[in-house]
Amino acid sequence: MNAIKAVFPFSDENYTYPCKLAFSNMVPKVYQQVKEYIFACHKFSNDLDVTQEAVNDMIRKSTTLLLTKTFSGSLSATFKKPGLGLLQVF
Repeated sequence: MNAIKAVFPFSDENYTYPCKLAFSNMVPKVYQQVKEYIFACHKFSNDLDVTQEAVNDMIRKSTTLLLTKTFSGSLSATFKKPGLGLLQVF
């Protein structure tokens, strides 16, 4: 639990130990990767001669596009698997 809390903003106020999380181990990993991507975008944009608002807009659009395409493709591939039941998707 401490390892998850170190990389993912998770509040365990309503959980008693041992607890079962409502998400898989993949969620904190994806969160960390997206966080690193946004940090790299900010670092790259430091040398650009644009306003902070333009930088934020650029990062927001590129992150949304990245996540939309990635998750859309992943979900599409999951739904195309033969023999996959609806309960296995959720």
